Amino acid sequence: RKVAERLAAQKARGACGIKIHPGVQWVRPDSLESMEVYRLAAELKLPILWHCGPVDIEPIRGRRCSQLKYYWNAVKENPETQFVLGHSGALQFESALELSKQYSNVWLEISCQGLPNIKRIIKEAPLDRVMFGSDWPFYRQPLPLAKLLMATEESKTVRRKILSENACSLFQLTLDMEAAIPALKSTA
Repeated sequence: RKVAERLAAQKARGACGIKIHPGVQWVRPDSLESMEVYRLAAELKLPILWHCGPVDIEPIRGRRCSQLKYYWNAVKENPETQFVLGHSGALQFESALELSKQYSNVWLEISCQGLPNIKRIIKEAPLDRVMFGSDWPFYRQPLPLAKLLMATEESKTVRRKILSENACSLFQLTLDMEAAIPALKSTA
């Protein structure tokens, strides 16, 4: 009950999602406590942004909590909750990509992925559920942006979806990206 009240109060103050970092919080994504948060998030229409997958710089306990095998059941058992897989699963990219293909409530956030994996995501993942992220302040923002720009140089439409439209849809935001970034005005 207390968690529900706190989440509702945070949403009333403008929160548009919930961040869960299993590697830092030392909680498995499929724990009973986490599952309750996901249920409440669905009721409040708050997406869950997960740090997703091991990165091999976290403590061993954090690495164990971030294994992709622990995300599957949480997604399956909470079909009304929207889940963003931060880093597209990091070092377990293959599993994250498969999870996004199998479940319509899974989104891929592309920070920390290399250019070949970003191109693969664009080719194979549901494009309406892929979004840009930088993982700032851990990584400087120009590098992930440069990788996305290279991966989308053939299609400004795909670029626009990943840079803004998909996130705006998920988080129920209105943003005129063409006014914010004139380079997006091209119709290619």
